[in-house]
Amino acid sequence: MIRAMPVPGRIGRFEVVERIGGGAFASVWRARDDALDSTVAIKVLSSEWLDSADVHERFLAEARLLRRAESDRVVRVHDIGELPDGRPYLVMTYGDRGTLEDRIAAGPLPWREAVEVAVEIGLALRSLHADGVLHRDVKPSNVLFRSGSDGRDRVLLGDLGLGKLLSEASTLTMVVGTPAYMAPEQAGGDKPISVRTDVYGLGALLYRTITGRHPYENNAIVDIADRPEPSRPGLVVRDVPPGLDAAVLRALAPNPSDRYGDVGEFVADLQRLLAPKRRRWPIPVALLALAGVAAGAWYLTRSELVEVDDGTKTVSLRVPRAWAGELAGAGWDPALLGLAPGRWPGLVIAESVAAFPAPADPRAGVFAGVLPPMAVLAPKDFEARTAKPGCVAIAARPPEVVGLRAAHTRRCGVAFVADALLELSGQQVWVQVKQSADNATAFQEVLGSVGLGRR
Repeated sequence: MIRAMPVPGRIGRFEVVERIGGGAFASVWRARDDALDSTVAIKVLSSEWLDSADVHERFLAEARLLRRAESDRVVRVHDIGELPDGRPYLVMTYGDRGTLEDRIAAGPLPWREAVEVAVEIGLALRSLHADGVLHRDVKPSNVLFRSGSDGRDRVLLGDLGLGKLLSEASTLTMVVGTPAYMAPEQAGGDKPISVRTDVYGLGALLYRTITGRHPYENNAIVDIADRPEPSRPGLVVRDVPPGLDAAVLRALAPNPSDRYGDVGEFVADLQRLLAPKRRRWPIPVALLALAGVAAGAWYLTRSELVEVDDGTKTVSLRVPRAWAGELAGAGWDPALLGLAPGRWPGLVIAESVAAFPAPADPRAGVFAGVLPPMAVLAPKDFEARTAKPGCVAIAARPPEVVGLRAAHTRRCGVAFVADALLELSGQQVWVQVKQSADNATAFQEVLGSVGLGRR
């Protein structure tokens, strides 16, 4: 039996108010920081584990992993200390609006609200993965809500007690996690854990948030490794869009190779479900800061071609001299490809930057945008996300250039638009070429000249 852990009226400079949670290894307390006039959460190791060097080290390892995270969506560790009896404690962000577990205790959330929360959790996981950390215990009780300065809730992912460095993933063999949210590979077998393990955890969390049920009724550890595909959420609750059913089932695929390649892909599909439906060309000049027109630098490399870059020399390419009328190089937003929104290096060089998105204007130009490091698009996803309403596909041999992952050409009105996905130095680049005629030679020359420099 676990005894109630004794905690003094104060922990360090903090005045303890009440116990707000905990489990077998630790208890969590709400406390006041009078010096900074704020409320904090303090996690204290249970006295039963005081003499366990392994548990003591795991407790401190959580603090190191949380400190490693560079995201406002991850609970922060503000301080660390030790009680007089030797028990360590962590001073962390306090979620004053409770947990996701609290919110779904009375029933599932509307699917749109559930997806919004899952997107925030996914962005937190993506940040952790970028910092080299696996969570391994994604579940509603580890998702906190904190009131923001604008009155809206902020979503925070916490509890890295089972977190591990990605660099150690291939050596992890111990069965750990919460059974209802554990991926099959966490329960043993010949498949190592990876970022796809957290994709599964997020899928299981979203399933429960939408339906009020776990994906599986049987959550015995011995059966987890052999789980089949679960039933789709739409069979449990009404009004779930087919796209959400498909996204959740892909995240919950028993075989890791059948899941999303990383949590960023999963988030991108969820964000598309939330986006308003509208017909548009995926031509990104509308998202460029046009204040940069003509402000970039380009110079002649030979009589026919002009070298251009985005102003930071992150991405560069060569275009025919006649195309180099105007330059916009202030970056682009990957949300246009269904990825997480933000601003990443990119440029448009065209006879007229303003006319570049218009299919009725055949004046030539090129867009090149660097995708975020964690964003990896499969060729079929790139094809789907760069589709253009009202355009006709043109059969063509793919250009012979280094790093080409996908390419297609379409006739759009009086213009020909070709899109390509390149992978250079381990990072993907989207290139779009618009011309008045289907000039495969010019398309190949442009693609072959794309380079990545300082990032």
